Formats: sequence, structure tokens, C-alpha cells
Amino acid sequence: MSTLLSVVMLMMTIKRIQNLSSILPCRFEGYSIDMTACLMMYSHGVAAFSRQFTIIDAIKHFFRSIKCPWCFIGFGWFISIIAALPYLFVNSFTCSVSTVETFLPYYTLVNTFILSTMIVDICNCHVFLYVHKSSRQVRTGGQSSKVSYARDIHLLKVMIGTFTIFSVGWAPVFLTQTFRKNNYIPSAVDACCQILPSLTMSIDVVFLIYTNESVRVFLKKLFVRHPQHGQNKLVQTVLQQTLHTISNH
Repeated sequence: MSTLLSVVMLMMTIKRIQNLSSILPCRFEGYSIDMTACLMMYSHGVAAFSRQFTIIDAIKHFFRSIKCPWCFIGFGWFISIIAALPYLFVNSFTCSVSTVETFLPYYTLVNTFILSTMIVDICNCHVFLYVHKSSRQVRTGGQSSKVSYARDIHLLKVMIGTFTIFSVGWAPVFLTQTFRKNNYIPSAVDACCQILPSLTMSIDVVFLIYTNESVRVFLKKLFVRHPQHGQNKLVQTVLQQTLHTISNH
């Protein structure tokens, strides 16, 4: 899903940079872009919430069930759809006649970037304090406590790393659009800033795959073919065909 959203954002950004015409109304196009941005930004908040409850309230059955992540994902979609609604009623940067003195740039900065950043920071701080407190019990808790502590620290580092990469990609875009400094920036630099969010999102996906051993093993089994296994399968197929031919005769 993250890769798909990154591709959609990249296509919309390139179309806007090249000044290509669109069959979509400008307000709906702006709504789609902001909703996608909200969805990607708040996905980190949803992941932070989910990870917080998984680590701190792991003893509760609901937070260990399959329903929990689906509920968080649905909540993230709901918030993103609602948060981007002002773009349907006010001309934004996607319209040829944009309302310059509107609250929309500041609303986007606060709602899409600052609020999601605060949610992730609060959740990460809560998890960090919990892990730091539980680290005192590691020495007396045995091997299982050490394994649990190492896992929680790894997950916390991954969350902070992915959100840092993502924030670096989105901060220039939000700041330039909010304070309307695009005219003072060279066109090449502005184009790089516009493409940076989709690029950092793709880097996030690669980083998550790299830090998740089970996903790496799955992809390796999926894409890497073993020649010896293929040869054995071919020999087995030939033998079966030969035996079938002999039996027919």
C-alpha cells in the first residue's frame, strides 16, 4: 500500500510540475493529493499507536489479535478522508486561480505534518520510557525478558528511523507551500523538493524490508531461484514422463 501511494503521489507531482492538463476538477485533485499525504503521514501515527499498545499492553487479547491492526488502519483512512475535506471547498495549489490568502496552507502544515509528528513523538517517548523502565528488570527477569527487551528496542529504533526519513522528505514541501517561497527557489530545487516525499517513502519501504528478517527471507524465497532445485525438478518431471510412456506401451 505504501509503494502504491508513493507511485500515485509521484505521478501527480510530475504532472503538476510539467503543467499537464487533467480531466479531474482542480479541487478534487488537490483533495486527492492532500488525502494521500495525510494517509501516508498518519500511517506513521497509526503504526506508533499500534506498536505502543502491542508493547505496553501486550497482555490484553485484543492488541494481540488480527482485529487490532485492521481497526487502526481503518481509523487512519477515516482521519485522512476527513482531514482533507477543506480541499474540496477551497481553491488550492492545484487550481489555476488559487486563493492565496487562505488558511489552507497553514491548515495543511498543522494538520498533516505537525499533528502527525506530535502523535508519533508522544507514542515513541511513551514506548521509550516503558522500555527504559523495563530494562532495570532485565537482569533479574531471565532470558525471556532479555529477548523481549531487545525486540522492543529494535522496533523502537525502526519506528524512529522510518519517521525521521519520512519527515526529512516532507518538511521542505510543507514549509515552502505554507510560507509561499516557491518563487524564491530555483525551479530545479523546487522540482527536487516536490519529488522528495515520494522518494523518501520508497526509501522507507526498503528500510522496513531490510530491518524485517521474516520479510527478507520471504522475498528471497520468492525471487531467488535455486538452480539445483530446478534441475532436480526437471529430472523428476522427465522420469515421470518416461515412466508414463513406458506404461502406455
